[in-house]
Amino acid sequence: MSAVLSALLLAILQPRTLRSMPCWTEELAPGLCLDVYPPPERSGQRHPPPPVLVYVHGGGWALGSRNHYRALGQRLSHEGFVAVV
Repeated sequence: MSAVLSALLLAILQPRTLRSMPCWTEELAPGLCLDVYPPPERSGQRHPPPPVLVYVHGGGWALGSRNHYRALGQRLSHEGFVAVV
């Protein structure tokens, strides 16, 4: 199973309470925003850049918002991804 699929399944099937992970919002256009959750800083030796995972909510412009997926972004970031929701 790929690392991305494993991280997604882990985040969805095994939720846990995490301390608040840092996040920033990028506004691409009025009303069109992305939340970016970087992974925690790693100390020690130089590390390769973390993989980026982009989650797109398919709400049909009628239901839900990116705020409903804050926990998913935090969990993926905790697992070492740059999560973009």
